[in-house]
Amino acid sequence: LLASGMPANDYLVSGDMEERAHFQALARELDQKFAHALNAPYDQPRKRALIEDAKVLWDKSRALSEQILALTSPVGNATGGAQMKQLDSNIHQAENILGGVYDLALEEIAEQYAETRRLKTWAGILLVLISIIVGLTVLFGFTLLQRWIIAPLNHLTLGSDNIARGNLLYRLPEASDDEIGQVAQAFNRMAETLQRDRAALVELASHDALTGLFNVREFHQRLELELARAQRHGHRFALLMLDIDHFKAVNDTHGHPTGDAALSHIAQLIQSALRPNDIAARYGGEEFIILLPETDASGAAHMAERLRSLIAETPLYPSPDQRLDLRVSIGLACHPIDATAIAPLISAADQALYTAKKEGRNRVCSYRAPLQN
Repeated sequence: LLASGMPANDYLVSGDMEERAHFQALARELDQKFAHALNAPYDQPRKRALIEDAKVLWDKSRALSEQILALTSPVGNATGGAQMKQLDSNIHQAENILGGVYDLALEEIAEQYAETRRLKTWAGILLVLISIIVGLTVLFGFTLLQRWIIAPLNHLTLGSDNIARGNLLYRLPEASDDEIGQVAQAFNRMAETLQRDRAALVELASHDALTGLFNVREFHQRLELELARAQRHGHRFALLMLDIDHFKAVNDTHGHPTGDAALSHIAQLIQSALRPNDIAARYGGEEFIILLPETDASGAAHMAERLRSLIAETPLYPSPDQRLDLRVSIGLACHPIDATAIAPLISAADQALYTAKKEGRNRVCSYRAPLQN
């Protein structure tokens, strides 16, 4: 935040045009950091309110910086000097406000340390009481006490710590059938249930329930990673957009259960045709989208045609006496030839799909960039 005011100041002193680009880079970074801070969860609403106040002052400061940097004769400019004075004031006010956020955070940490000390005190008291009890029970056999009570309780404590840290694979030893052994069995059943539930939630969060393919959200995350990798190493990749031809007629004629079976059938054929690193998702309705890493336009067209032929040659049998022949149209677009960003690339594949539909369906079409006037 403090550094964001320097380009305007240096511009008034030197008139160096490079300060404009320097400021734009700082402004983008600062906008991202404010957005990150405002999206974070806060136990104290006061902290978010302070950050919002600081953001307002930053927005004013950015506007003043842009005005100063737009001056054609900056050196010795009186108007620019007045604006710079107001800019410095805004930035230092925002700095003080963010300092208040920092102070609140320190207070929270101090409270947490105080709570930790209280827990430590109680733990010490309990430890003393347990020590007294242990000392009294030595006469009755410390070995039995250690084996039957203390060790199982230590296991239970360790198991609870592991579960709290997210290690759902941890299991307690079930060495006996007494009450403590039953507690261990119940603990292990709970851990197994939590492990299954978490796995199910992860699956539901990333996959389409009907087809088993990735959902749109997960696909976009994988696509963003592939785009970053491709841009970093100069690699290519392709997108295929696939749509079932006359799918509405399938639903209208045979019913929605058959339509769902058709979607699952197409998804299985897509999965069987893809390479291990290829990624497929249900994009919505009867549309599917496929990411083909390390693939140029020729390779993508070959894969798309092979997939179209496979679907056309593999009928669906919803029942023993019913046969359903399905056809698909496929549009393809390639990075970086057709587009270098995600939204334009998906749009290009979608336009290619529209062309395939328009030219008669049951075909593959590559993206054709519109002619420039």
